[in-house]
Amino acid sequence: MNRTRSALIAELVADTRVIERPGRTERVALMWLVCTCVWTALGLMLTGVFPTRAWATSAAISRYGLEIALGVATVVALTQAAFSTAIPQPGPMWRRAAPALALLTAWIALHASGTIDPALAPAMSDKRAHCSIQILLIAAPALAVGLFMIKRWWPLDGAWSGALLGLAAGSAAVMLMQVACLYLPAHIVLYHFLPGVGVGLLGAGLGAAVLRSVERA
Repeated sequence: MNRTRSALIAELVADTRVIERPGRTERVALMWLVCTCVWTALGLMLTGVFPTRAWATSAAISRYGLEIALGVATVVALTQAAFSTAIPQPGPMWRRAAPALALLTAWIALHASGTIDPALAPAMSDKRAHCSIQILLIAAPALAVGLFMIKRWWPLDGAWSGALLGLAAGSAAVMLMQVACLYLPAHIVLYHFLPGVGVGLLGAGLGAAVLRSVERA
């Protein structure tokens, strides 16, 4: 029995070849990212007016610019990780997701440190009504579209891929909400980042369902 099974496996893999870059994930990921950012920006424009920031010092501009730059890097990294982990590859999933998650942690930590020394003086008139709900409502459709796109790649761990995709969609909404809502680090952490992470948890659950549906197909 063992000899027959070994022969069968050898026959099946005889004509296989290694593909170092399976699929065109970069192009698809970029398309999803651009559409998500455009969708998020339009959603925020239709639900409120973008405030005008008052800059006190060049240091404030630099700190605020660092927060935005780190946010952009986080969204890009999470998007790349989500789409790349959807394709079966060797190695633990957490290791492939670690760089993007590290950027997300650093981004949140930077805002959390701002509760002690904020970059800008808060203006309560800039606060949007129901900004946390807006993040959830704007990011959820982007998550659903992304899950539909990666399903055809047969993800081995849909929970991981879905979580990363949800975090990417949520982070895109958080990043743009930072320029569309009240700038107050405590407010950003509680009412922007927490809903963004919530979209990641939603993505993990939906991703697991996607994986189960693929296995049954």
